[in-house]
Amino acid sequence: MSLYTEPVRDVPRAKRYLVEFPKSTMTGASGQGDTPDGSSGTATVSLNQTNITSVVFMFSFTDNYRLSSISPAGASVKITSPDGAEQTANLPASGPTSAALTFKEVCPLPQEATITAMTLNEAQKKAQSKFPTTENGTGDWTVEVTAARTYKSPVHSSGSISWTVSSRVESYHAEVSEYLR
Repeated sequence: MSLYTEPVRDVPRAKRYLVEFPKSTMTGASGQGDTPDGSSGTATVSLNQTNITSVVFMFSFTDNYRLSSISPAGASVKITSPDGAEQTANLPASGPTSAALTFKEVCPLPQEATITAMTLNEAQKKAQSKFPTTENGTGDWTVEVTAARTYKSPVHSSGSISWTVSSRVESYHAEVSEYLR
C-alpha cells in the first residue's frame, strides 16, 4: 500500500474591484431659427449621450428689425426635455439678448462601489449589470422661441429675430479597477 498525496494547488482567490463614476463635459447639439414678431418658432436638439447628469442650453438672439434701436424685440424661450421637464427664460425688450437654461440631475450620479470578482472582465460585467446605462435625457429636446415687440412702425411693420441655442452636456461613465486600499 502506498500513500500518495496531491500537491496543494493555488486556489484562485476573488479580488475586490472599485467602481468609480468620473464625469466629463462635452459640447452637445445646437439649433437655430428665425422667428417673426408675434410668432413662435421651434427647433429640435438631439442629444445622443447616455448617463447625462446635467445639460446647459445657451440661448441668444439678434434683432433684425430696421428700427430696433427705437423698438427693440424681446423673446421668450422654452426648452422641453424628452421626458417633459421644462425650463423657460423671458428676455424683455431692451434687456439681455442671451440666457442659460440648466437642467440638473437628469440622471443621478451613482456612488462609488466595490465588487468582488475573480477577474477584471468579470468585475466589469458585474458593474454593468449593477449600474446599467441610463438614457434619461437622451433623445430630442424641443426649443420653442417666441418673439415679441411692443411697437412697430406702420411704415416698417415687419420685424423678426434670428436665434441660436447650443448645449453643453455633462455625463458619466463607469471605471472598474482593482481595489488597492
